[in-house]
Amino acid sequence: MPDGMESYSLTNQERLELIESLLQRQDKNREAACAFKSVYPNAPTEMIETAVFHVYVDGISAALDWLASTELFLRHPEHELDDGTHLLYHLYNWQQFKALLPSGTEGIMAVLKDLKEAVADEDTQAILEATEILEERLSGHLRFPQFY
Repeated sequence: MPDGMESYSLTNQERLELIESLLQRQDKNREAACAFKSVYPNAPTEMIETAVFHVYVDGISAALDWLASTELFLRHPEHELDDGTHLLYHLYNWQQFKALLPSGTEGIMAVLKDLKEAVADEDTQAILEATEILEERLSGHLRFPQFY
């Protein structure tokens, strides 16, 4: 996919081809870890592993389950349509990690260092600013998922 092209601009057939390629990858978890590490070099291994899990390990299955449920509902309306909670769980976690990954351990440690210095200097304003930065980073910049 060329730079700047988004999946939503593709045809259904092109999307299906990408999905098929994804599902046929033999070592997608390792490839995903490498890709995340290249984009987020400061992220700790634990964060990378969690992102891989929510996107590539269980996230893909959750997305496929939801899509299969939508087709089952069309074929058999008495079939209860999946509410998508499992998929939303992984999407929400991905959003949280996407917000946190750029900071990684180094970014958070830098804020903690500033916080310690502010405490030592009894600088209340700097303490409040540092704690707000930590709260923002640790909450993933999200209070709850925003849906259109």
